[in-house]
Amino acid sequence: MKVNFEHIFEHIGFLFYAVAAEQRTLHPADYDRLKNLIGLEWVTGLNYNVDLQSRLKRALFEGVSKGFDNSMNAEEAFVRFRDYYEMHSLPFGNLLKLKIISTAIIIHTEFSDNGHSSGIIARLDKLLQATPAPLPA
Repeated sequence: MKVNFEHIFEHIGFLFYAVAAEQRTLHPADYDRLKNLIGLEWVTGLNYNVDLQSRLKRALFEGVSKGFDNSMNAEEAFVRFRDYYEMHSLPFGNLLKLKIISTAIIIHTEFSDNGHSSGIIARLDKLLQATPAPLPA
């Protein structure tokens, strides 16, 4: 099976959009704020060649952009990620999962207006801890 990392990153972008949109309505000014935050926490830490890193960065921001462009609510965007992850969980190694969770927590902290806990992060944590079914022999 060929792994399409651009699809993985696009769906991670949907997830990050969902976390930001969970407790507030996002406005156009929030787009740059979210992109900058993701860039600081996520994109700069990738250990890929420059061309691949650039393509993955575009894919990640494409998911965020689609959330904004389609005025998705947090649940819609989370479901996009969840459904993709449930179908394609094998390429998500432990380091990638930890990076996803840590970035989601940072985004929640930055975009939460009232300090309430995040139901999406709790659901994400449970989802990422689930062990994928073994491949048939």
